[in-house]
Amino acid sequence: MIQRIKVCFCLSLVNVFLLSAMAQSGKLKPEELLKRAATEKADTSKLKLLVEAANQLYDLGQTERMLTVVEQSRQLFATTQFVPAQIELYRLLADYYGFGGKPEMRHLYADSMIALSRKATYDLGEGKGLAMKALAFVIDFKMEKATEYYKDAIPIFEKLNDYPWLAKCYKGMGNALMQGRDAIGATQQYKLAATMFKNAGSKNDEGLVYGNIARAFITRNVLDSAIYYNDKASLIAAQLPGAVQLQFITNMSAAEFLSKKGQYPQATAAIQKAQKIAESKQDISMLGAVYHISGALAVDQKDFKTALKFSLLSHEIHQKSGNYSGQVESLKELSKAFSRVGDYKNAYETRVEYMHLNDSMFSSNSAKEISELNVKFQTSEKEKKIAEQDLSIANKNIRLRNLLFTLIAAGLLISLLLALYFQRRKTFQQSLVTLKKEQDISLLKALMTGEEKERNRLARELHDGLGGILAAAQMQISNVETNGQQDELVKKQKATELVSQAATESRRIAHNLLPETLLRYGLDEALKEYSKSITESKLMQLDYESVGMQLSLDQSAGLSIYRIIQELVNNIIKHSGATEALVQLQREGEKLSITVEDNGKGFSPQQNGKTGIGLSNIRSRVSYLNGSLDIRSEEQKGTSVYIEIQLTKNAAIG
Repeated sequence: MIQRIKVCFCLSLVNVFLLSAMAQSGKLKPEELLKRAATEKADTSKLKLLVEAANQLYDLGQTERMLTVVEQSRQLFATTQFVPAQIELYRLLADYYGFGGKPEMRHLYADSMIALSRKATYDLGEGKGLAMKALAFVIDFKMEKATEYYKDAIPIFEKLNDYPWLAKCYKGMGNALMQGRDAIGATQQYKLAATMFKNAGSKNDEGLVYGNIARAFITRNVLDSAIYYNDKASLIAAQLPGAVQLQFITNMSAAEFLSKKGQYPQATAAIQKAQKIAESKQDISMLGAVYHISGALAVDQKDFKTALKFSLLSHEIHQKSGNYSGQVESLKELSKAFSRVGDYKNAYETRVEYMHLNDSMFSSNSAKEISELNVKFQTSEKEKKIAEQDLSIANKNIRLRNLLFTLIAAGLLISLLLALYFQRRKTFQQSLVTLKKEQDISLLKALMTGEEKERNRLARELHDGLGGILAAAQMQISNVETNGQQDELVKKQKATELVSQAATESRRIAHNLLPETLLRYGLDEALKEYSKSITESKLMQLDYESVGMQLSLDQSAGLSIYRIIQELVNNIIKHSGATEALVQLQREGEKLSITVEDNGKGFSPQQNGKTGIGLSNIRSRVSYLNGSLDIRSEEQKGTSVYIEIQLTKNAAIG
């Protein structure tokens, strides 16, 4: 049942969070923008103000006013052709109609964006159109088509250094993989998107991606990681009161966490918060997701009549919105709901309808493609007439533009000189900070190198010196004559066993000091062997997982990472009382993520784990690798340690 909740919820949410709206200026409210537009004489400036106002009205849920402003904007197309504003208007309409019950309109407006941008040689607009087209195919469950369009859009945004839109593409690729049930691949794409949004300062988009990462971990039943990312999303939501989509997804995830704990009243309260947001936004895709989860929670509580009610509501919404994939999923769930209440006739008929609709994909999509071709032709002809009008207006205003360009050039020159001055000042200050950091790292590196040399020396002495002596002692004892006396035989056997144990312990200590597997076969194999040895020693059950570790690491960096994990595991064994622990390594290009979790007794926030020689050593090694360390723990709930390391900063690519 838990798995069913995961699948249904993810399929419902994918239509809600596939693409974020264009970031608003945050300086002027819609009323102020419209007031300025009314007094603006230049058509291009007026068009920009109207489009921005329409965007804000859409995000506020004021769709009727938004459509009125859109119509005012489109009337200006006859007198001015400011392509960026037209592209943004088409994007807005694609979202509005695509999520409002006419998903085929998303395809049509995306095609218009691509055609208009290519005619005007507007690369950014073409990239946005390709991304919107890919989104439309994701909603249609055509993942291969969606991937093709994302692959065409990504190079455009990379060329323009437009990281927010590049991040949206990676987020969309993650959503496509989620629909294909590849949660691990989706997580990799989401993490790339989150990093780009964070670097671009787009907090709301960053939070939404964290919410998607949490959903991906839920489908894999990795709850600690899911809660970790949902907490990050919730923290951003608390900082952005107007981020209703982010508040929605965090409440939905919270409802599922509470349900897993059997806290059904609290889970219901969380769902009600999410439903209130969906109703205030008048977003039927959000409402469909709410009904999916509500029905699943009713099943968990054995309230099958309520589950049937929510399944019917979910199916009704998907029929109304024209969401094909949603209809297929809701029919399947509705058939199960009828069966649970004993209505086998409706269960059978609904199942047949589900199978028929699922098999009719080809014919329905073919009809859509014919309609798209017709609309694209009409749009192309209309844009051709608008372009001819714009050319006539441009010839009349050429003198005014030349004067404007001269003033802009003078302003840019002054701005450039000021920017150079402040940049040099900033560079000098940064160089001082960098020099201090390099000195600290050099000192730390020297200490760590000395420590490893001493470990190597001790390992060799144990192996070559003490190991040889113990081997010789064992041979001598074996050659001792016992004259057949029983007491002498027992003593000889005990002495042999003690020497053998000492030799084994000597080899174990030497291996820990100098792991030969790491030097010969790399970090991944060394950690597999280390985890196996801990488990076989009966100290605790230590599991190891790795993703993307086929490429070898620089030996120095690999040894440092091995020591970090070794120290963390030793701390778990000594202090946590854990019976199970998990070590995860995930490499994504030039970034290495390390997660170490245990089911031990944890510690309180007052203790917070900042003291102790072991943890100090870990922090030093992470700092040496230019990495970041995050420790989360609660009493009686275990501890999670998350480390991120940029491999390029450590010459770590093999």
